[in-house]
Amino acid sequence: MSGFYDIDNYHDLYRKCKHDFDLLKSQEGNEKYSYNLMNLIFSLNHLLEWYLNDDDVSPKSKERCVKKFNPYGKDTKNIGIDYIREIFKTIPRPDTNNDQLLIRHVCNDAKHYLKKELCSKEVEMTAVAGHASMFAGGPNACSNFHEFVYFVTYKGEKFRIEDIITNLLDEWDEFLTEDEIKIVAGE
Repeated sequence: MSGFYDIDNYHDLYRKCKHDFDLLKSQEGNEKYSYNLMNLIFSLNHLLEWYLNDDDVSPKSKERCVKKFNPYGKDTKNIGIDYIREIFKTIPRPDTNNDQLLIRHVCNDAKHYLKKELCSKEVEMTAVAGHASMFAGGPNACSNFHEFVYFVTYKGEKFRIEDIITNLLDEWDEFLTEDEIKIVAGE
């Protein structure tokens, strides 16, 4: 596989995703947060492709990966990548991984400039005193701005993007650990 400088295979890209996530968590409230968020989303989206396109990964491991991270649902016409279509010819169509689907949705829609809302952000307060109808010296007297919370809307439903990323990284952690164990066991 032809990599990108020191990122030469799916292991490296996975480590980059973990690094980017740690960096992202340390930058909450930073004006560059959305830059790093977009970078992580693009990397996570391509991790699946890098894994499946790696010649060092066995066909059985690729099959397990597709079963775990299928972002395509049951619809075969939306698959534009030959090697993924080939895998789907050999196995029953697995359920959709909703986290991978949402990351794919954000990545593919974000790479094209479209005049539509793809993602949204809302202010999350760290401290609130009293109740909504209470007035005490202005709107900031009873709360403190902490950070924006980022969401993606898909088919009318709103999802918190940080939760999607956390879930997906946890799933990759679990999968890669299990896959290494299966490889050592000869499965």
